[in-house]
Amino acid sequence: RAQLTLSDKLPFVFARGTPQVEDGFEMLRLARGLSEDEFRSGAHCYTVINTNSPRQLDIPMAQGIIDFARAGQV
Repeated sequence: RAQLTLSDKLPFVFARGTPQVEDGFEMLRLARGLSEDEFRSGAHCYTVINTNSPRQLDIPMAQGIIDFARAGQV
């Protein structure tokens, strides 16, 4: 809670599939008092996507990239 309300840094959200990403986005919107449109208008969080060997993305990571892009967090 303190990281979401007291810090001016962008929080890290794990991109492990749609449910986890949407939960992270919802917590951020609630903590910062943002509407969905306000949230989409700028970057409010970040994630890191690493490939598996041999240079492949698994389904949850790929879905996480898509979810971040749809929410304007790229």
